[in-house]
Amino acid sequence: MLAREGTRLCIVGVAGSPSCGVITTSSGYTGGLPTGPGPASAHVSGRGVFMEELLAELERRGVAFQVDEVGKKEDTCGDS
Repeated sequence: MLAREGTRLCIVGVAGSPSCGVITTSSGYTGGLPTGPGPASAHVSGRGVFMEELLAELERRGVAFQVDEVGKKEDTCGDS
C-alpha cells in the first residue's frame, strides 16, 4: 500500500553477507563450520543471493527503493 502511494523503501543489508549483502557480498565460502585451513573467502562487490531475488522482485513490481548496508560509514537511506 505504501509503495502504491509513492513511498520509497530503504532496504538495509549486511555488508559482506553471502545472503544479505546489497553492496558487498562474500565469495569463496563453501558453508559449514570452519574446521581448519580451507579455501579463503573474500568480500567482493555485488549482492547476496537473497537480496538479488528480493530486489529483482521489487524492480519487477515497480517499487521504488534504495539500498544501504550495516557497518558503512555513511547512511545513504537517511538522504532525501
